[in-house]
Amino acid sequence: MTNVAIFAASDLEYNLVKAILSDWKAINYQNQLLGGQGFCGNTLVELFCTKMGPKNATQQAKIALDNTKAKIVIITGLAGGLSQECQQGDLVIYKNCYFLPSDNASLDSPINCDQKLTSLIINTLQSNSLTIHQGDGITLPWVVCKADQKKSLAKNYKTIAVDMESYQILSAAKEKALPATVLRVISDDASGDLPNVNLAMNEMAEVNNLKMLVELAKHPILAARFLLNLKKSISVLKDCLPKILNQSFQEVLE
Repeated sequence: MTNVAIFAASDLEYNLVKAILSDWKAINYQNQLLGGQGFCGNTLVELFCTKMGPKNATQQAKIALDNTKAKIVIITGLAGGLSQECQQGDLVIYKNCYFLPSDNASLDSPINCDQKLTSLIINTLQSNSLTIHQGDGITLPWVVCKADQKKSLAKNYKTIAVDMESYQILSAAKEKALPATVLRVISDDASGDLPNVNLAMNEMAEVNNLKMLVELAKHPILAARFLLNLKKSISVLKDCLPKILNQSFQEVLE
């Protein structure tokens, strides 16, 4: 039996993974770390919710990996598409991940994903006729809401997808010498704008629900598309994660 740690950021992503697990048991790892464990086939999955943003991911990933017995780390959830080829609902798996702390900062050194684990996931999913893109991802402390900003990130940094937590979790896994990779699904592609959800979040990426409702109400068409795409993207992950977790992972650990 393989023990796999899965990291998700939002409650939506966390509850998605939780729903595919059997014999679920919540565990109080630390007061501010939401987590638990269950089974997917013969794989024991320890699931952690870091909350959104790089600051939360840095804190929570360290606590989680100090308390887990997992030998493998998978970071999953939603991502924004930067490359034109990455369409809503497509899967992306990272080769390397970069971190850009602010608009005027330079990129932190990239962290690579484990090649054996990445290959196992790609080989598993390719047999299921899913659209998968492999390339470099980038972690930012804000949501990229404008299409022109997405295109600029793709051009300047040669990245295909963006998220808010992967770099920090990969860093924590690397410190523990654990094989880790990032598998995400594109919730918004490079061609479309989003409502400016950053206006509803504080510096810890905590969401003010009232401010979020106000921002969504300002842009009803963008908001409707945004929410519909979230639902579609989550269903893609719900279908593919059990296929991955039913693997033995032995070749990764050899």
